[in-house]
Amino acid sequence: MNIICHKQTLICFMVLVILEYSGIALFANVQLGNAAQDSAVITIKVEKNQSIRDISEKYLGNPDLWEDVLLANDLNRSEADKVHPGMMLHIPVRAISLAHSELKNSKILIGQATRNGAKLFAPDIIAKAIDLRDAALEKRTAGEWARCTKLAKASAAEAKKALNISIENQDVQAEAMVEYQQGNVQRRKPSDNLWKDVSRRDILMEGEKVRTLSASYAEILFRDDSRLQLKENAQALIRKMRENPLEDTQQTKVNLIEGDVFALLSGGKKDSRFNLDIEGIAMNIESRQFRVGRGKKETRIANYDKGKLEIEAKGKKVVLKENQGSVVPHNQEPSAPKELLPSPGLLKPADGDERFDLRTALTWEKVNGAESYLLELSYNASFSEIIWEEMIRCTAEGSVSHIKGMFPGHLGAGTFYWRVSAVSPDKLPGRPSKARFFRIIKDDTPPFLVILTPEDGAVFSETTLEISGNVEDGAAVTIQNQPADVTHGGKYRFRYELSEGENSIIVKAADRAGNISELKRTVTFVSGSKINLTFDASLHQIAHNHFLARHPGWFMLAGKTYPHALVTVRNSDRPDTIRPKSENVRKNPLIHNFSTTAQADAQGRFQMNLRITGQKEEFVIEVSSATGEVLKDRFTVETDTEAPVIHLTDEIPSATIKKKLSISGTVQGAVSLELETGNLKLGTGNWKLETGNLKLETRNWKLETRNLKLETRNSELETRNSELETRNSELETRNSELRHQVSSFKFQVSISKGINLLRFVARDRVGNVSLLEKTVLSDTEAPEFILWGALPRKVRGGEKVRLRVRARDAAGLVRTAPFTVTIGEYTHSGYMMRSSSPSLRDRGDVGEYIAWFRVPEKIKGKVKLKSITLSDYLGNTEEYHF
Repeated sequence: MNIICHKQTLICFMVLVILEYSGIALFANVQLGNAAQDSAVITIKVEKNQSIRDISEKYLGNPDLWEDVLLANDLNRSEADKVHPGMMLHIPVRAISLAHSELKNSKILIGQATRNGAKLFAPDIIAKAIDLRDAALEKRTAGEWARCTKLAKASAAEAKKALNISIENQDVQAEAMVEYQQGNVQRRKPSDNLWKDVSRRDILMEGEKVRTLSASYAEILFRDDSRLQLKENAQALIRKMRENPLEDTQQTKVNLIEGDVFALLSGGKKDSRFNLDIEGIAMNIESRQFRVGRGKKETRIANYDKGKLEIEAKGKKVVLKENQGSVVPHNQEPSAPKELLPSPGLLKPADGDERFDLRTALTWEKVNGAESYLLELSYNASFSEIIWEEMIRCTAEGSVSHIKGMFPGHLGAGTFYWRVSAVSPDKLPGRPSKARFFRIIKDDTPPFLVILTPEDGAVFSETTLEISGNVEDGAAVTIQNQPADVTHGGKYRFRYELSEGENSIIVKAADRAGNISELKRTVTFVSGSKINLTFDASLHQIAHNHFLARHPGWFMLAGKTYPHALVTVRNSDRPDTIRPKSENVRKNPLIHNFSTTAQADAQGRFQMNLRITGQKEEFVIEVSSATGEVLKDRFTVETDTEAPVIHLTDEIPSATIKKKLSISGTVQGAVSLELETGNLKLGTGNWKLETGNLKLETRNWKLETRNLKLETRNSELETRNSELETRNSELETRNSELRHQVSSFKFQVSISKGINLLRFVARDRVGNVSLLEKTVLSDTEAPEFILWGALPRKVRGGEKVRLRVRARDAAGLVRTAPFTVTIGEYTHSGYMMRSSSPSLRDRGDVGEYIAWFRVPEKIKGKVKLKSITLSDYLGNTEEYHF
């Protein structure tokens, strides 16, 4: 081991002491031992039982710098165990010391700048300081201590710059905002000659005046969330408004010139102050809620908060506690504190009440000693948006215990909060009552009303009939002008005694707003055991006794008649029955002479299978009761195999950035349409596409049928049969038109991220189905950067560089991408063009951009991609920085 001369040792020691006193952090207790120094690098021999941390502490004064010792000897972190006794190590003491010192200095300055708000006042500069320090740490890790020292010094310089800027911005002018205004509100800056109208969200600055005119109101919101409400005919001057953004504190001073104001202070930061100046009156405000009114002769001050309110005029000081007030005549002493009147108790309407009359009365309890009452209405419970104020004189005397005001009907329907303050004879308003809210509802829609039983036109053999249905919740129901019981949920029932023959039943529903709905049912009571025949509602009936079948072959007929009756069905012998023109069919007597029989059960239900050989066939049905009565009728069965047709008005896009798509179109010959999106089914029910005309025709048919039965019993069956056949023919023609009628649909569907499958399913009345499927890609994410490359990667000046960037996006990359590259201090910006490289054609969503540019002469260094902006055809964009 070489011996270090005493002179060199002394010089090194003095340098370390000087650096320590200059404020640069050095490694104390550096022991140089007996090693020799060569260009600030010492060489040592590892001693027995000496670890790498021991060496770092002995020669660098810090055991945590052991990695730097390893780096100086071409060893990495994982090779610490290779240091063994007798091994020779080289330690660049000066380089490591300076690098560590500058890193520590930059860290201190960055911390100071950050604590002083650099991220708020100088975000770009402090970010640069942090980036430079991060780069210095990388150089230190690579063992490039000189480069590390240089970068750390640059970082400290930027941090110092950010610190200075932050300190300069500690005290700046603040802003206030017109949070709410109603009526005529105006402002005037010191440089303005005329008043200008104020709009909601306008910004107010120091030195501005604000005033409200008659029937006007404004609320000013300050940066610390304090609020100043200006009543009508009030004027105030914002004299001072300063803030410290870092400490989030504000100093505000407002001069009340005239009128009434209500202050709601935030009371947030302790250092924040709000001062209200009034001519001739000094105020020390600790209260967070108070009201001040300055009139022509006096100023009235009322404190509603636990924080005290100190006022001084003409040398006399008065302290107002909670719920105390004082009157200060102009140029006179303030009155002694006076107890404010208590809050009135609100009576009607109750909290949350609903009213349907704009002429609603508002009532509250009388307060002893009150001369008048201040009624206030607002759209919110905080009363930050007061929409109506009215001073109501107290005229109640004697035994009258409540006061009444009227809701201003011009405000219309809506939800309103209201409160009342009692005002003493000296015009001091007490604390407002606890707010209540009520709703004024404009309801001119008749209530919902449904009759479930009986059906219109039904025939009964029992004298007592039960009428039931559903009604809008809260509505009253009368049947035949008699009140019916309505249960919770809107269900009603009523027992009614029928008269012989036709009975008209009228059901009425009246809601709280006085709107009335009325429905009528006509039923018939027939005594005795006359036969009745009805077909099952599950059959697809398109007209009277005209049914649809989905497939040719067999058709299941079901219905209800007299209990235990014998039901027989056979082919009609009418010549207009349509049959297949097949020779085999014509020669088959089983088809031409088809007949089947079934017995009704105890409830009168029956069912049987009928053979259908043609597109449209007519049958005769005969019902015989045990008493010998017989009922004959005819019905038709028609085969329908045509599926509905779905047509979209606008083509559904294959890709979109939207979260919802509007879809519209038409469907022909369908009664329902469903949309399925992946595993999500939209709507538990179907969109009903049946037309109102068809329902009207069916209802008319029921009426005709019931009338027919009555006429039959009056011996006019043949005449009515002829009329009914004519009517059926008209209905069948109308039904044929309806079966081909086009119905429209329009709705919105939510689109999920990725591939969405939209499946439209249309069904007709017999179950024929049409299917239409569409796929939509939802892409709301910007393209993904994959990699980049440059050829050549390192230039010496004058070369032509080829830059390549690869990216990925499901919706497709746009053709150009702006980029910026750097070569040392040199910067170049331009646009890259998307390549149509054959190697990427099978990669789907992956694309490649290419750009060529020439490097100026004398520009040397590595080519680095600094930034690139990637966009797709849906407009998703992201700028990548490196």
